[in-house]
Amino acid sequence: MLPIHSTVRLRSNLEVDTGDDESEHDLSAAVAKASEYLKEVGGLASKFDEKEFLQDTNLQHAILGLLFGEMLHLAPLSTPRSALDFCCGTSRWSIEFAQAYPGCDVMGTDISDRLQPATTPANYKFQIQDAEKPWQLDTTYDYIHGRALVACFADNRTVIKNAFPHLKSGGYLEIQDGIVPWRGDDDSFRGSNFDKWQNLLCEGLSQTSRDLMDAKNWGRYMREEGFKDVVEQHFFMPINPWAKGQREKLIGLLCQRDWALALPDMSVPVFTKILGWTKEQYDKLMEGLLRDLENTDIHGYMEVYVAYGRKP
Repeated sequence: MLPIHSTVRLRSNLEVDTGDDESEHDLSAAVAKASEYLKEVGGLASKFDEKEFLQDTNLQHAILGLLFGEMLHLAPLSTPRSALDFCCGTSRWSIEFAQAYPGCDVMGTDISDRLQPATTPANYKFQIQDAEKPWQLDTTYDYIHGRALVACFADNRTVIKNAFPHLKSGGYLEIQDGIVPWRGDDDSFRGSNFDKWQNLLCEGLSQTSRDLMDAKNWGRYMREEGFKDVVEQHFFMPINPWAKGQREKLIGLLCQRDWALALPDMSVPVFTKILGWTKEQYDKLMEGLLRDLENTDIHGYMEVYVAYGRKP
């Protein structure tokens, strides 16, 4: 198996914390703020069932908000009158967008309505829709948004093709997604248990129709479909509070909690059903991964990639 680090990628803008008095203050402040965020999303239990999935998805929304400076979108919108959020999940982003733009009719779509909240703004509606199948929508939109889509689709190009005819001329498509593999700018992450896990995860999924590493191509697919003025931006989330700065430590603490909850359970089928691992082998690897998440000497991070483009 070839290591997935062979692809040339950007270096992050994260700095390693050197552990001075300012760092101690930043960590204490970040811990207090992280507690507030966790309380807001309802806390996180140890079992990744549907309730915890809701909480975890909302935590990811909070992390991306921190990463983007509390901006819901990076595309240059002025006064959108209609917007679509595909694969909307819990609709946390959709609802906040509807509240931010009360004059905009916002539609959320996903393959099921089981994650939808009981109460939503008057300008928000939901419709069941598989984003990979032809979109059964009777309108066009000023803005179409999707986030956290890594490995959702067999072919990301299909989603771009489906979105294009449902945008008005001059409208924007924006996608915010995580880039796999996680990586590091020094040698501390390479060869770690976390690194071993992700290499094996990618190996397993390569035997299916899901490509974990295709998210980096959203911008290229937009250009191929005919979008103009395509912009690509890169952000970086540390796996724990190893990075310098209060904001970076807060993001790291929340990512640490998020990934400690989500990663072990979500990858069980790949290891046990595709790679043929025993549950005991898998649990041992997960013990090592969780240790890595607690180890601030391991300077790993995930790149978050945003691409948006305008329909002519």
